Amino acid sequence: MDAGHGLLGARVEMAGGAGWLFTGRVGRDSHPWLVDHAVAGTVVLPGTAFLELALVAGEQLGLAEVRELTLETPLALPDHTPTTLQVVVESADETGLCAVNIYSQQNDGADWVRHATGSLAPAGEEARPALSMADAVWPPAGAVPIPVDEAYAWLADRGYEYGPAFQGLRAAWRLGVEVLAEVRPPRSPADTERFVIHPALFDAALHPLALDQVDGVSAPSGRVVLPFSWSGVRVHRSGGLDGLRVRLTPTATGTVRLALGDGSGEPVASVAALTVRDTEPARLLDGAGRHPDLFLAS
Repeated sequence: MDAGHGLLGARVEMAGGAGWLFTGRVGRDSHPWLVDHAVAGTVVLPGTAFLELALVAGEQLGLAEVRELTLETPLALPDHTPTTLQVVVESADETGLCAVNIYSQQNDGADWVRHATGSLAPAGEEARPALSMADAVWPPAGAVPIPVDEAYAWLADRGYEYGPAFQGLRAAWRLGVEVLAEVRPPRSPADTERFVIHPALFDAALHPLALDQVDGVSAPSGRVVLPFSWSGVRVHRSGGLDGLRVRLTPTATGTVRLALGDGSGEPVASVAALTVRDTEPARLLDGAGRHPDLFLAS
């Protein structure tokens, strides 16, 4: 069955009721917008792309929540050579959760590398209500502007090399402990309707974290902040998005809660908890599965 997705091309139900397999291929030539996402000179699949893979698998299987997704190692994308992706979703366990694992293979016959692991869950009665940002006044009264005009030059000096497709942060504000933002890339990626939430758009929603603007989230000198694990991710609207309103709220446990809205603030997605880790940019130069501990705090 055709998965009909921007990164995944086929979906197969595995024999014996063991689960489902989604496959696809990704590369700089087939997905040129990925060239605009580099760290320390290495083009790397954004962490939001792994979340997107889990979200689309869940959407197609009627599993509305990414309960957990932990990133284990980045995926560096070589020049002109496509990388094969596999998303493996196991059948439900006794609690109703379906394990999900995401793998890549750089060349035929090469070892498969696991990049992310987690679980998917059906929507339950306990599902959290969507948070609307469709306020009559945006940003809300009392929000203090955060300068972002030089944001991407500042980030480039620290190893984040974002091209136009990922330079989506248009404005940001601080409201108490929360950070609010508007995201709209200057060059909208193609085929946004073929994604739940386009990874470039979602990635830009996280850029206030890299700018050290969210309380409790910062990287020591010479290191960069990257997504590490996601919990309680729900999507309320998918496909065709070209802009977002973002609310980032630090929690007492050191994670960040996210609410995403469309251009008018109507709910798009919510994340109960995002955990980030810092790492040395140069270690990504030898990525592609060689550093299973890359995201561990040190």
